[in-house]
Amino acid sequence: MATSCIPIACANDACRDSWIFRPTRLSIHIPYSIWKVFPISEPTESLTLTLVSSFTTTVNPDGAFFQDYNGKFGWYDEALSKPTQTHRQKWEQDMTAVLELMPDLSFLVSRLGRLSVADELTRGLAYMMDDYRKTTPLWLAFAVQVYLDILHTFGQTCDGLGTMQAESRRIKQLMLDVPASSRCEVLRAAGLWDDDPIWAAQKLAVEAGILPSVRSPPFKFLRRNPMYCRLLIQNMRATVQNVGLPYAAMLGALVGVVQLYHALHHEGLLAKDCVWEDLLALWTLQGNASFFVGDLPTTKEAYFTNYCLSIGIAQSTAPIRELILSIPAIT
Repeated sequence: MATSCIPIACANDACRDSWIFRPTRLSIHIPYSIWKVFPISEPTESLTLTLVSSFTTTVNPDGAFFQDYNGKFGWYDEALSKPTQTHRQKWEQDMTAVLELMPDLSFLVSRLGRLSVADELTRGLAYMMDDYRKTTPLWLAFAVQVYLDILHTFGQTCDGLGTMQAESRRIKQLMLDVPASSRCEVLRAAGLWDDDPIWAAQKLAVEAGILPSVRSPPFKFLRRNPMYCRLLIQNMRATVQNVGLPYAAMLGALVGVVQLYHALHHEGLLAKDCVWEDLLALWTLQGNASFFVGDLPTTKEAYFTNYCLSIGIAQSTAPIRELILSIPAIT
C-alpha cells in the first residue's frame, strides 16, 4: 500500500466504525456527513490529501501558467478564528484556502527555472504535475497542512511579507557603494519580488482575454506564506555572502588589508603608535572570524596559510608558496 493511502484508509476505517459516510471526491454538493467526518479525518490529513489530489488530477500541466480559482466554493476568510468555528466552517476554510493557493503554486512551478527559491509546496506540485498518474505523496499533504496551520494560527497578523520587504530594502541600501559588476546578482535576488509576478501574470492574462478578471490582490501568496518569505530572505542573505566573500577577498580588499595590517604590526614593521583607527573599528565590529581562519597567525608560513584559507585557495597549489617561503625571517 502506498504511504499516502494509509491516512485515507485510517480515516475510512474510523468513519465506518462510527457509521459515518465519508465522501472520496470534492464536489460542490458535498453531503452533510463531510462536516461530521471532519474531526475524524483532519488529524489523519486525509482531507488535505483529497484536496491536493482533486487539483493535481484535473489540472492541465501545459496550461498551469493560467490557472485561476473562480470562487466556486467560496473564499478564505482570514478574520475567522478557528477555535470558534463549526466543523462545516473549518472544512470550508481549509478547502477554500487550498483552492486559492494551488493556482499560485502552479504559476511558480511553471517559473521554477527563473526563481531562486523552491519550497516543499512548489517542489511537491512540480512532482505531481510531471505525471498526473502519480499518487499524491504524504509529505506534500503534510506541507499543505503546515501552510493551513500557519494561516489558522496567525490569520491577519502574519507579517512575513513586511519582514521580507524590509530586508530587501536593507540589502539594496548596502549595494549603493558596490561596483555594478559585483552587485547585479545581489540586486536580482533582493528584487525578485519587488512586483508580484503572479498578480502581474494574471493581469496580462486578463488583458489578453484568457482570464475574465483578476480576483486576488497583489502579494496575497507571500502575505499568507511566511515560510516562503523566510526562504526568500535566506536566499538574499546567502547571495550577499556568496558574492561578498570573493569581493572582500580580492587583492587590496578588506581581508587582505586586515591580514597585512596584523602581520606588519606583529613583525614590528609598523610603529606601535601607527594605528589605523577606522580599520581597527571595523575589525573589532566584525570580529577575528570575519578575516582569519582559526587563531591569529604569528609566523611567516602561518600568515600565508591563513590568507589562502580565508580566500578559498589551496595552499599546496598557490603559485607563490615557494616565493613566500624563500623570504628570510625578519629579525
